Amino acid sequence: MYSRIFISTYKYYSKFKNQSPRFSAAMVLALSQFCTLMLILIILQRALIWDAAKYIPSKFVVLPIGFVWVLTIYKYFSEERINLLLKSFNELPKGTRQFWAVMSLVFFVLPMILIAIVGWGPRPQF
Repeated sequence: MYSRIFISTYKYYSKFKNQSPRFSAAMVLALSQFCTLMLILIILQRALIWDAAKYIPSKFVVLPIGFVWVLTIYKYFSEERINLLLKSFNELPKGTRQFWAVMSLVFFVLPMILIAIVGWGPRPQF
């Protein structure tokens, strides 16, 4: 699933001359994964199951973890892997390619909207 999201985002950013499509797609993928993780943690906190904030020493810990995660995604999707994914992605029917283009947008925006909705209101006390 994330490979299809990555490659559809890669194809979109490859249309622009001044963009690095590989890095841009890695950033979009990492941000969508990070927002999905944050959504899960907020839902767990709201359901009074687990408070992740107790185990994180500082909010600035997220920055190096995010940097390493983006770098990992960037290294994982090497030029050879991108070429293979592009070949298989271009063989898909047009409707399927459009579906994955829409899904990459949905997985990018929807977790942010849901974080705002779920995170609204008073925080539970532990």
